[in-house]
Order: sequence, then C-alpha cells, then structure tokens
Amino acid sequence: MANYTYVYQVYGNHDGVLDIYSSKKRAIDAAIEYVQQSGNDYFNIDKDNPYITYIEGEDSTAQVEQFYLK
Repeated sequence: MANYTYVYQVYGNHDGVLDIYSSKKRAIDAAIEYVQQSGNDYFNIDKDNPYITYIEGEDSTAQVEQFYLK
C-alpha cells in the first residue's frame, strides 16, 4: 500500500493561490488572516465539504483545498 501525504492549498478570491501548507491548521489560519486583512472582522467558516474549507467574509473569501501526494 502506498504512503500518501496531504497538502493544503490556500486560495484567495482577489489574489488566487496564496500558498501551500503541509498543516491544515496553518492553512486555515492563513486563510482567516487573508479574509481579516481585507477588513472583515466577522467571517463564517464552512467545513461541510471534507476536502474544501471556505472562509467567507463580507468583502473577501478564501478556501483551503486538500490534495494528497503519493
């Protein structure tokens, strides 16, 4: 059986791909920071999809998408 590792790509709606992380927590923190830097003090985190986490603010959104590498 092959060993897989996950990576997490952070995408901002205004800037495209922001970075890639090996930690889901760090990726989500970066996405939250991106939304807050756009002046959104309040935001919603949508974790309904197991592979994509959405952080939605009033003026901007970010998403953390999970990929696995072989």
